[in-house]
Amino acid sequence: IVLIGGGLGATQVLDILSGSQAQRVVAVVDDDRQRWGAEVNGVPVVGGSDRLRSLFAEGAYDAVIVAISTSVEARRRFREACAEAGIPLANAVDPTAKIATDVVLGQGNVICAFSHLGTGVRMGDNNFLSAYNSFDHHSRIGSDNSTGPSCVSSGKVTVGDRVRLGTGIFIEPHVVLGDDVAVASGAVIVRSVPAGHAVKTKIVTTTVVPAQRSRR
Repeated sequence: IVLIGGGLGATQVLDILSGSQAQRVVAVVDDDRQRWGAEVNGVPVVGGSDRLRSLFAEGAYDAVIVAISTSVEARRRFREACAEAGIPLANAVDPTAKIATDVVLGQGNVICAFSHLGTGVRMGDNNFLSAYNSFDHHSRIGSDNSTGPSCVSSGKVTVGDRVRLGTGIFIEPHVVLGDDVAVASGAVIVRSVPAGHAVKTKIVTTTVVPAQRSRR
């Protein structure tokens, strides 16, 4: 496996695959020149994404995983570039994740620790699900999406393409999130969101004061 992106997402994918007997990460590519020649958890950063074609032609690797966790646009761009070059994508599924027996997964998905995909779930390609995500029964998830930790949906939820979810989000049953939707952390979504819209949450100011010591 070659990882695209040498940031923190790469460390997450490397941890997921650390115990795998079938998948081994041999290199990282990153278009940030300052990363070239460095290592990510012992795996070398061998140059930019322009090296993917030549390395694949040389048989240096079998598939790629897009390890960029925060930018859905970057995920889309690299997935399309790999498809054009005929380079396969691979899934990285943490061994602690619970995937129902009839779930259908596409390729290039990263599913982090303690996540859950319920029975009947259908997921497209190139999604990055952070830890403790749960998409319940018969939900539909598109492609090129990215989530923060602890995003939870009820059953029969539909998530389009290039959707960005923050942290700690709850989605009621039958809700549809259209393509290119962005949802702020802490949102509770009870109705569908049209494509290209954002869901914001009200910010509550919390005051921090010194702890009171008990007097005897």
